Amino acid sequence: MARSLYSKFVLGYLIFGLLSVLTIATFSSGITRDYLIKDRANALYDEANDIAASCSLMYQGQHQDMDLFSTQLKNVSTYLRTEIWVVNKSGVVIMDSKNVIFYYTVRIYHKHVLWN
Repeated sequence: MARSLYSKFVLGYLIFGLLSVLTIATFSSGITRDYLIKDRANALYDEANDIAASCSLMYQGQHQDMDLFSTQLKNVSTYLRTEIWVVNKSGVVIMDSKNVIFYYTVRIYHKHVLWN
């Protein structure tokens, strides 16, 4: 009798432990993914603001050094492990962080993302 009760308790603890691990893994994966996406988005937004601030010379009527801008864009791209495109209002890519300056047209689709 005592042996049977002991084995039931051990089996109960093992089942409880397994269900706990599965539950935590299921819920924490979504939370972790959302956190990582928001963290990457915030880092990309901060770097975009830094690039925009360094390009403000163009808006003041001064000449922008494209070599310096290209180097900065490549450094940010390497840091964030992403490919960065500079696109004008017409959808023409005027600079790419992976290649030399080139021009081609892309279709821009608007996607609305809601952040909680």
